[in-house]
Amino acid sequence: MKILRIVYMLMLAFSIVYFITEICDASEISEKDAVHCILGEAQGEYRSQGIDAFIAIGEGIRNRGSKRGVYGCTANLSKDMPYLKAKGLVKEAKKAWRKSKTSNLIKNADHWESTDFKVPYWEEGKEIIAKIGKHIFYK
Repeated sequence: MKILRIVYMLMLAFSIVYFITEICDASEISEKDAVHCILGEAQGEYRSQGIDAFIAIGEGIRNRGSKRGVYGCTANLSKDMPYLKAKGLVKEAKKAWRKSKTSNLIKNADHWESTDFKVPYWEEGKEIIAKIGKHIFYK
C-alpha cells in the first residue's frame, strides 16, 4: 500500500510538472527553443519573409505562452541549419525573438496559419488581426 501511495504521488508530481511546462509563461521559453520555432514556422519562406514575419511569429509564441501547437517547434531543421547560419537567418531569428518582447505587430493574436494552406478548422469565431509575410494572425 505504501509503495502504491509513493507511485501515485510520483505520477501526480510528474503530471503537475508536465502541465506547468505546457502552459508556461513565454519568459520560460528559452531563446534557443524560440529561434527554432521561428525558423521552423518560416521554413522554406526564409528569403521572402523578412524580419517583421519573424518578429510576428515570436509575438505569437509569447502571446500563446507556450510552444504547444506551434508546428515550427517540431520541425527538423538539422539539414537546413548550415544554410540558415550562412545566410545569417539564425541571428535574424534571435534578434526577432528579442524584439518580439516589446513589439506589437499582431495586436495580441495567439493563432496563425500560413497563407499557403486552406482556412484552418479553428478559425471559426476568431478575428483576423494581421497579415504579415505569408502568415495570417488571429485572435
